[in-house]
Amino acid sequence: MWGLLRHVNRFDLFSVIDNNLLESLSLKRFEIFIAVLIDEEKQQIAEMYKSSLATFYMWFDEQASQLRFNIVSGHVTRLPFGCIVEVVNSVEPIWQELKKSYSNQGISWSELEFVEDDEDDMEADKEYTLKVYVQKI
Repeated sequence: MWGLLRHVNRFDLFSVIDNNLLESLSLKRFEIFIAVLIDEEKQQIAEMYKSSLATFYMWFDEQASQLRFNIVSGHVTRLPFGCIVEVVNSVEPIWQELKKSYSNQGISWSELEFVEDDEDDMEADKEYTLKVYVQKI
């Protein structure tokens, strides 16, 4: 697990390729993984900076099928997303989206359609709601 944490810290994303691994990932194990990850980040911030105020935030990127997180200095109230953000109080909704994504077989290339960018698409992006777990560290 520690090797994985070092890998995760370097790239700020986590991608599960093995469906068997994801199927065995319980909510409790996921919560422990995230808690250890946040603790590691806290320690790194404390070692590198005099001020240890930071904000950790995490979401599931459905399009890339990746668990993503970021840490910004200070305690922020506005996150850098172009859509509606629903701040969730636990990691469970993020875990549920991760599990749901991998249980879906996906869309085949033949089912995709080419779409031109237009104003309606930009408005639809603003209406999309993204669940984000936020923790001040």
